[in-house]
Amino acid sequence: MLPPSLRRFPAVWSDRERAERQLKLARDRDYSDADFAECAAKIARLAGVAARDEIQLTIELHDDGLTDTSAAVLRLHGLVNRPNVGVNPDLQNLYRVPYPSEDWRAALLALAPHVNYWHVKSNTKVYHLDEGRTYSLRAPLRDGDIDHRWALTKLAKVGYDGWIVVESGGGDSDSLVTAAADLAYLKDLVLDWLPLVKG
Repeated sequence: MLPPSLRRFPAVWSDRERAERQLKLARDRDYSDADFAECAAKIARLAGVAARDEIQLTIELHDDGLTDTSAAVLRLHGLVNRPNVGVNPDLQNLYRVPYPSEDWRAALLALAPHVNYWHVKSNTKVYHLDEGRTYSLRAPLRDGDIDHRWALTKLAKVGYDGWIVVESGGGDSDSLVTAAADLAYLKDLVLDWLPLVKG
């Protein structure tokens, strides 16, 4: 077995460094109509090539950029307007930011009809009064602030039955152990919970 130092994924930034960096990066509101149109045209061209081999593409909800809100994701998705392009409601990307953001539940409901791929990971947020901002602390799916049972239920109710990718490894323990526990939790939801929902 590998020693713990080799089993962990090293963090690129500390929580403080990530929060400070995020406060300086561009967000969807910083991009012009022309920026959205140019990006959509590029994705549409790529989608045309991908469609020849029946490949689907996805636009990810992601903090600090053109698609950092559900409205921006839907705007870009609508401009692309290709049947093989969907969206990825990576909710933790929205939730982890150190500034006020859209409610993750509202974002999921807005994006749900267009989902073709889904990253799952979670975190908790801690508010620091003296700094007037929040810090995001990585957490296992079961323990994080994002309710993946609720999210999975909502996606299932609109007919989503595609890929779900555990993109985690958070928490204080070994990253690979946490990712394995997240996968086990997700399997429990899919195998034991969803049949009850679908009834």
